[in-house]
Amino acid sequence: MNGYDNVIYDVCDEPSLAGRPDGSIITLPEDRVAPWLQEMKEAFLRAENSLPKKHLLGQTVQNLSPDLSGEPWCAWLPTEYVAPAAAALARNYGSGKPIMDVESDYFGFGLVKPYTVEDVRVEGWWFLQGSTGWNGSIPRPETFRAPRTSAGPGEILQS
Repeated sequence: MNGYDNVIYDVCDEPSLAGRPDGSIITLPEDRVAPWLQEMKEAFLRAENSLPKKHLLGQTVQNLSPDLSGEPWCAWLPTEYVAPAAAALARNYGSGKPIMDVESDYFGFGLVKPYTVEDVRVEGWWFLQGSTGWNGSIPRPETFRAPRTSAGPGEILQS
C-alpha cells in the first residue's frame, strides 16, 4: 500500500472482542489488549520506517478498545455507532485529532428494525455536525454481490 498516499490505518477494530470455539464472544480486559496493540503499532512503524511514504495510524476509541488517543503515534481516532461516537466526541474532541465514525449499523439490517438509507444518512449527518472528519456505513454482506444496492464512487444511493 505504500504506493498510495491517501491510505490511513486503524491498528485493530474492536480488539477487546474475542471469539470462542463454540461461536460465543467474550470481552477481554484492557490490560490484556493494550500490550498487543502496542506490539501491532510497533510492527506497523517498523514496516513503514524504510518506505518513502508514511501513513496515518489510529486506534478505535470508546468502543471495545483501550483508549490510546493520547499516544503521539495515534494520529486519528476511529469510532463507531451512535453511543460510542457520542462518547468519543465528549471525551476525545479536545485531543485535536480527527475523529471518524467508521462504522454505523449494518445497512439493511438492525437489531430493532432494518437500518435504512435514511437511518445511515441521519447518523452520518448527526456525526458530521459534531465537527468530525468522516462517517461510513457497512453494507450487508449480500450487497457486495448485488451492485445496485450500494452506491459506487460519486453516486448517491437512492432509497
